[in-house]
Amino acid sequence: MFEQLKKGPVTVSSPAFNDALDRYNKLHQLGFQQLDFTGLPPAQLKSLARYANVTSVKKIVRIPMKKRTAILIAFVKSLEVIALDEAIDVLDMLIRGSKRESQKIPSFRMMKIQSTPRLT
Repeated sequence: MFEQLKKGPVTVSSPAFNDALDRYNKLHQLGFQQLDFTGLPPAQLKSLARYANVTSVKKIVRIPMKKRTAILIAFVKSLEVIALDEAIDVLDMLIRGSKRESQKIPSFRMMKIQSTPRLT
C-alpha cells in the first residue's frame, strides 16, 4: 500500500488531478493529522520520513516495533503534505494551461468587431 502511495502524478491532466486527490484522501483518511507532533523537532520528523522513503519494506519490518511505528507515522504525515502539494500543483498547471488555451481563441466580441466593415 505504501509503495503505491509514494508515487505522485507524472502528467498534467484531469485524470492525474483526480488521482492526486484520491492519493491525498487515502492518506488523510488514515487520521494521522490529528496526532500532536509538537514535541518532535521538524528536522527529526523529516529525517524519519526520509528514512522510510528510501528503505525497503524488508528492512523496516526488522526494526523494533516502537521505532518502526514512529518511522511509518512520520512517513505518512510527510507524504500527506507532499500529496496535497502535488495535487495543488497539478490543478495550478491545469488552470494555467486552460488559461493559455483560452487566450489563443479570440473572443466572440473581438471577432464581431473585426468582421464589421468600416464606415470610412
